[in-house]
Amino acid sequence: MLYLTNKLRRYPDSGGARREHELLRRLTGRFDIHYVAFTPDFPEEAGAVEAPPLAFASTTVVAAGDAAPPAAGPSLPERISAHAAPIGREVIAWLARSFAPGLVHCEGYFLMQHLPENLGLPIVLQEENIEFELDRDRTRVQGEERSAAAVHSLAEEIEVACWRRAAACIAVTREDADILRARAPKVPTVCLVNGGEAAPQPLAAPESGRALYVANFKWAPSRDACSYLLRDIWPRVRQLNPEAELLLAGAEMDDGLRRQAALAEGVEIESPFDTFSEVAARCALLVSPLRFGGGHKMKIVEALCAGLPIVATPLSLRGFGEEVRRTVAATANPTAFAALTAALLTSPEVCRNMARASLLAARELPGWDQVTDGLAEVWLGALTPGLAAATAASSSPAPHPAVQSGD
Repeated sequence: MLYLTNKLRRYPDSGGARREHELLRRLTGRFDIHYVAFTPDFPEEAGAVEAPPLAFASTTVVAAGDAAPPAAGPSLPERISAHAAPIGREVIAWLARSFAPGLVHCEGYFLMQHLPENLGLPIVLQEENIEFELDRDRTRVQGEERSAAAVHSLAEEIEVACWRRAAACIAVTREDADILRARAPKVPTVCLVNGGEAAPQPLAAPESGRALYVANFKWAPSRDACSYLLRDIWPRVRQLNPEAELLLAGAEMDDGLRRQAALAEGVEIESPFDTFSEVAARCALLVSPLRFGGGHKMKIVEALCAGLPIVATPLSLRGFGEEVRRTVAATANPTAFAALTAALLTSPEVCRNMARASLLAARELPGWDQVTDGLAEVWLGALTPGLAAATAASSSPAPHPAVQSGD
């Protein structure tokens, strides 16, 4: 199969990358996966082609970047523009001729712009977010709703059309799956949440007095949450608890956030970091003050699995059931969020109880093996009708001159 995504990471540095890594490392022994990354970070990621992180049947990296704006009408949706590639359809057509796949998997509707209309292959579309909803929520939170209305309408039209083109769709929350089914009722849609593996014992350090926020700071919802935390929540925490500390851990923190963090009291940055377990073991709790963004939050899954108490906005808990929601201190009010955080950082025994509750809730989550089996089932279901059209793959296709490709 052809597997289209927007990154080729040696190490997973975001929730989405972690999900892909956990699934693909289990699937490369079951399917011949031809990995195709349309990436805005081409210079950095093209070097990984010769030594890809997993045993793919082939690896192709294509430079993507901002598309030219249309001469008239609304601008292209940001995700489509950021992953545009003039040679995209040519590359996919060449790979299809060379390897004769039976299926295409797309990690996001915005990558379907690279699939020729006459490709003749079933498409499985994975949606980590309902992108047009995410964009609308972002402009609402950031006060730009009116100026972006036309762009949002175009984004919704394009995204829904992609759902309807697919042979099957995958959502990562039940809420997202319901939206997909309502707008594309003829397309089979399943929900596959993120998996997790619970630690034997809680890793939290309740006596540390330190809160943890972990993210890929390049992702707009995570960057906004960090800025909001530093501006509207953390100063209140320090007023209530002058000894409180905050660890900001994650990849791709820009200079603006670093300057904001430097002006705040008691804040430490670790960007990037080694493993979630390592930073979790130095902290009393996780904070997740997300204000917009969909999907099933990997930071919440990992905190549960590590046995960390959690203070979060209700949005952070999208897709989680009652067994998880009961363990989390949740509020959308910044003053209440700060009060809960400050109180827990001075209450080690309460933190220990919440840590045990987090770990118990984590044991109710599916493991990665279970999620992998679910994805394999979707692939096989979509692949079966296309098997008759598949032909033997060429053993050594001629290299395409415009991309860096390894086989």
